[in-house]
Amino acid sequence: MINVRAYRWQAIVVGLGLALAACTSTSDVSEVKGTTPATDPGAESTVPADTTPPESVDGSTPVAAPDPSGLPEIGDPDPEILIGTLDNGLRYLIRDNDNPGGRVDMRLAIDAGSALEEDPQIGGAHFLEHMLFNGTEKFPENELVDVLRSFGSGFGADINAYTSYDETVYELSMSTQDAEVVETGLDVLEQWLSAATIDQTQVEDERGIVLDEWRGSEASAGGRIFDALEELFLTGSPYENRDPIGNAEAIDSMNAEP
Repeated sequence: MINVRAYRWQAIVVGLGLALAACTSTSDVSEVKGTTPATDPGAESTVPADTTPPESVDGSTPVAAPDPSGLPEIGDPDPEILIGTLDNGLRYLIRDNDNPGGRVDMRLAIDAGSALEEDPQIGGAHFLEHMLFNGTEKFPENELVDVLRSFGSGFGADINAYTSYDETVYELSMSTQDAEVVETGLDVLEQWLSAATIDQTQVEDERGIVLDEWRGSEASAGGRIFDALEELFLTGSPYENRDPIGNAEAIDSMNAEP
């Protein structure tokens, strides 16, 4: 599966952005108004703001910033995306894209990740992510991956998943727009969502794989950097001690029972 460290970084970047925003918001008010603060707290400054544009490093007059009024507001939905909700509550988003053409990309996004786990459940969403590739009711054991490979989808490149603090996403890409293949892809998403077959033997087999992933993550230089950043930015937040991959003790305790 995709290295969860990359998705841990997203939350850390958010924390860094919030910290920078806080620093900006506490700047001297006089900097915002462009005036010199008065010595008397109740007095207004009589020194006008310097409206001369600053010179650049090479001494030339800087070019005015482009007018952003014509740009779309952040968060505006793409008008080309078809958005709807099925009777069962499943929300879908569909977009036609000719670049690149001749392929279909599907994503099953679940708005739940490690931040919602209780202490005994640490790493559960990530472990479950692994287990869904071990078979479903319609595609038992390795048949699921074999069927997708028969359509030209490669495991890892076209068939994958990841778990982050806030979401779990299953990815399926097919280099064809054949209707039968697309229907099979939708079947796979439905099976992942509601018909996984998980038994204890499969859990034991997968446990070693997840532990190896955890060890590799913790032992790497990047992993140690992420740990330090998490401690710096996530302490006191809902993300504290909610590493998507969990820990060795939690991984060892996973079983097939609810």
